[in-house]
Amino acid sequence: MISTQISGAGIGLRAPHISHLLNYHVDDLWLELLADNWFAKGGLDAYYLRQISQHYPLSLHCVGLSLGGVEPLDHSYIEKLRKLIDLTGACWLSDHLCFNHVKNHYLPDLLPLPYTEEMVIHVADRIRLVQDALGRQILLENVSSYLEYKHNTMLECEFLNAVCQHADCYMLLDINNVYVSQRNHGVSARKTLSNINIKRVKEIHLAGHRDKGNIVVDTHDNFVCDEVWQLYENFIAPLDEKIPTLIEWDSNIPDIDILLGERDKAKKIMFQEKTCKAAGKIV
Repeated sequence: MISTQISGAGIGLRAPHISHLLNYHVDDLWLELLADNWFAKGGLDAYYLRQISQHYPLSLHCVGLSLGGVEPLDHSYIEKLRKLIDLTGACWLSDHLCFNHVKNHYLPDLLPLPYTEEMVIHVADRIRLVQDALGRQILLENVSSYLEYKHNTMLECEFLNAVCQHADCYMLLDINNVYVSQRNHGVSARKTLSNINIKRVKEIHLAGHRDKGNIVVDTHDNFVCDEVWQLYENFIAPLDEKIPTLIEWDSNIPDIDILLGERDKAKKIMFQEKTCKAAGKIV
């Protein structure tokens, strides 16, 4: 098993790209595995998963914990995640600040939560149970949303910060989702990002979306837009320690060269040279 340390920019692991990734090693690349794709019948072959994990650092991403739900946590699902972490040597696991099922009804989207103190405690308690079962801290991702609750008492950034603090977990900051929320709800993406507790952010996601005019849909099926790239640059440029960044592309999956081009763009922004005007030199 190679080092599980992750840095720089990575891409999502998708079946059409496995052959290329194994036959042509890509330097300084890390990959994110969608755990639920692995669990699904007909998912990624175990042999190839072991081969990939021996060549590239991996993180795990999932959608099945339903951390904001009210039903008991699915401990069989958590145990499958634990075994997958052991199999791959993944450096961390992430899921979303949402709920996605009610009783036995699983919904085809990640549904937002009310931003209240009561919900902070509820979600944080469930995260701590998951972390205790896994024996490690997890990452919590902000979701894109298409509705808001009238009885919200906090901003999204305040809610996300509070949950991570109470649960003592980390954050996966999806900048595309922040932009989608700006367009759908009229909130300021820059203000949201400026109020995120940077000490909790362990990973960043960048992705594409579809602009329908009166609504923006988080589709992960095309290029990162210019506005999201600018938000990313504004967020990461001042940081001395750069946060690992992933390009998400989940449908209409392109050739791997296109994905790696988006990844290289993130790397260029992440590690761009800064000109020190006062000293007249590159720092």
